[in-house]
Amino acid sequence: MIIKQRSGPGKIASMHLIGDVKGRDVILYDDMIDSAGTLCKAANNLKRKGAKRIYCFATHGLFNGKALNRIKNSCIE
Repeated sequence: MIIKQRSGPGKIASMHLIGDVKGRDVILYDDMIDSAGTLCKAANNLKRKGAKRIYCFATHGLFNGKALNRIKNSCIE
């Protein structure tokens, strides 16, 4: 689980991982992917902590702006 705190709309103040992901496949799920900034930051955080593969799912994929490019260039499978 990743606990995220925002300092304002669209601004992440902190992101903390709860649990151990080293050598494991991880599934990230979110209610909405808008710009994919938070999603990609979370995936990078998981990769730095040793996650093997990272998959993502969302209920609502808006994919605004550079979202698809961010995801394509991220560590998300």
